[in-house]
Amino acid sequence: MTVDEFKAFLEENRETLINNAIDISDLSEDDEWIQDDIWDEIYEQEVLSVNGTK
Repeated sequence: MTVDEFKAFLEENRETLINNAIDISDLSEDDEWIQDDIWDEIYEQEVLSVNGTK
């Protein structure tokens, strides 16, 4: 899948993705997903490194 194909997929399925997304504010503060530090590590690796901000 190319980047353009992925963008088209996101555009075509935007409403479905939004309707199925979980709002983090709906989760309790002790939710295992929120407590898991791996998401911070993934964010740093994937977003900050790509943007050159880390």
